[in-house]
Amino acid sequence: MSDLLLDVVRSFSDRQVAPRSADIDAADAIPDDLVQAMRELDLVGLTTAELDVVPLLTVIEQLARACASVALLVVAPDGTVGQPRSTVGLRGLRTGAVANTPDALFRYAVAAAAIGSAQYAHDRTVLYLSSRRAFGRNLIEIPVLRETTSTLHACLTNARRAVHASARAEDSSDVEAVTFEAARVAAAVAYSAIELHGGYGYMSEYPLERIARDCVSLRALVSPRFAGT
Repeated sequence: MSDLLLDVVRSFSDRQVAPRSADIDAADAIPDDLVQAMRELDLVGLTTAELDVVPLLTVIEQLARACASVALLVVAPDGTVGQPRSTVGLRGLRTGAVANTPDALFRYAVAAAAIGSAQYAHDRTVLYLSSRRAFGRNLIEIPVLRETTSTLHACLTNARRAVHASARAEDSSDVEAVTFEAARVAAAVAYSAIELHGGYGYMSEYPLERIARDCVSLRALVSPRFAGT
């Protein structure tokens, strides 16, 4: 993935998507101008014929740090067609948005969105623990908390590597197992982030509550229970 493309995606995610993520969730709609901006950057309806699979998943992961629903538009040839999905999270994503996305690519995209969302939750947690003090030291310096955040980071790193390895392989027979496990790990990390924030994590004024709901919905999208539906 070129540094220029990554810089463009990061800038778009940080400056245009992140400030509107709470509004997207509240309104259950992705603004038309935001979708149009993505189209102008050629970030809607990407396929592996246009971008190698791992760079494509990296784009999705970066956007998912701001909003998972917006991130999935990367593989949505139909854009925002349809009615809002009936889910606890992923608000703003339409039922028909990813209807024509190949199953394997859709699963990898969902896994990447889950990892990106959970990575943001983890990073916010590290910053939170680094800024709070108790017993004369920052919370992150307490061994059990430092070990917990390190373990969560390692879990996400391993999930990302597994998804990328599966996506690169010519034989994608393990796609269901790998993507569901990645989404499961992401949901677990998101809820751990909430717990590490204490009562603040459960408040809707903070992004962690939304991220946890998104990760639950992403996990459901690749659950073996819903395979082929």
